[in-house]
Amino acid sequence: MSDAVVDNPSALKNPTDFYEHKAQLMHFLGMNTFSKDLLEFGHNQGWDPGPYITLVNTPAWKNRWENILDMLEEYNLDVLPYYEYAGTIGPSGLGPQQRAHPLNDNLPDFDYTHISWTEDVNADLTDPDTYEDLKKIFERTIIMHKEKVNFTGAWIRPRSSELPVSFADNTLERFRIEANDNIAVTRDQLKNDTPLYDKYISWWLGKRKDFLFAMRDYLIDNGIYDAKVLYTADHTESGKTHYDWEFNKNIVTDNPAAFKNLSFKYPVFDLNDLVQDDWHLEALLLPENTWENWEWNHAAPAPDPDNYKNDEGVLMTYTFNKAYTVNSKTAFERFRNEKDLAIIRHYCLNEDGMEGMGYFVTDVDWHGPFTMLAEARAMANGDPRYIGYLSGSAFNKGSVQYVREFNANFLALPALPSEIIEGAANDPEVVVRKIETNSDSIYLAIINTGLEDKTDVKISLPVKGDVFNAKMENF
Repeated sequence: MSDAVVDNPSALKNPTDFYEHKAQLMHFLGMNTFSKDLLEFGHNQGWDPGPYITLVNTPAWKNRWENILDMLEEYNLDVLPYYEYAGTIGPSGLGPQQRAHPLNDNLPDFDYTHISWTEDVNADLTDPDTYEDLKKIFERTIIMHKEKVNFTGAWIRPRSSELPVSFADNTLERFRIEANDNIAVTRDQLKNDTPLYDKYISWWLGKRKDFLFAMRDYLIDNGIYDAKVLYTADHTESGKTHYDWEFNKNIVTDNPAAFKNLSFKYPVFDLNDLVQDDWHLEALLLPENTWENWEWNHAAPAPDPDNYKNDEGVLMTYTFNKAYTVNSKTAFERFRNEKDLAIIRHYCLNEDGMEGMGYFVTDVDWHGPFTMLAEARAMANGDPRYIGYLSGSAFNKGSVQYVREFNANFLALPALPSEIIEGAANDPEVVVRKIETNSDSIYLAIINTGLEDKTDVKISLPVKGDVFNAKMENF
């Protein structure tokens, strides 16, 4: 959202300078993929809809994306556009038609939640028209510019109620034909018949998968070879946590004894229990809690990474931020598809609508080497192929020497699966991963997962041969 500054004439003479600074920052930090939100809460963020002008509202800065891509030709960065897709928003757009309806069809204006600014548009991804709708957006933002930069695919992250589970009449009819032996169902039946409801949700999740793979295939068929579609089901800004309305899982600490004599009613849990019992994974996969007649569980359907386990090209992204979110190998493995794992850091949003000063937001990083502790532990425990960031304002990093060091090492490794070499290091906090290639080379990633420097570590190499630092050539 920070790019609102470029619409202020007194801020920048050339609005593209704002994004060129980001490209320069990425080079400095050692990052290789540029991302830009092209739909924010479904709204056009600066691209020309061309012949689809009646479908998509056109901002005054409609050439912003084209100008950014022209600039990026000089920076050799891959490009992954980001879409908070909710159907096209324009005079004839799909979004304002709100073809997705909640299960409780007596809700006012068919709203799923009480969040008014996400309830004015939506799209039903079981509707064939939705397929064509998003393809038109991809045509105008990716396909027509494919000769300028290397697009790696598309990143889709609907906000709440934008791509919800739909129980509209037309959706129920599709379920009847496709999955229910031609037997019609009603919303009342779905409310009262748990097995039938579960069958419906399973069908809808399958339709979401069909939709995402159709978008991947569209990109590949139109020249974005080896395109990937990243799908972030986590609509939360700070990252999903373990919801419990009685607050009985909200106090977690690595020092439970310090909380024993405090006067509050909430139980205290040990951080090690949280990791061992995979509370973070459980939180990511749980349906959203809801209340009264609202339908948060349908407004923001949870990720279903198991449905993508044996496929490639579409990835359900894994949410991380604090160190405990990257300590479970089991959690990472659940989100890995046939070949790859994508993890996205959700920054803890610090915002305030301060009286007299207006809206203010900032992201906060840990100091020193701990600024990359989560990424390092993710590499040790999960071996991600993609690491991305959702920042609340203008992305930046603190303690940049550690950021550069990690990124240089990460990008020096080939994009191939790795395996942990058990016992390779004489220190249990040092993890060694091995990547075998088609050549005679074997790459090793050596990761310190601890909280202190390691100065006397011995590594037993799995093979004999010359040892080179792959990072030097990369950086």
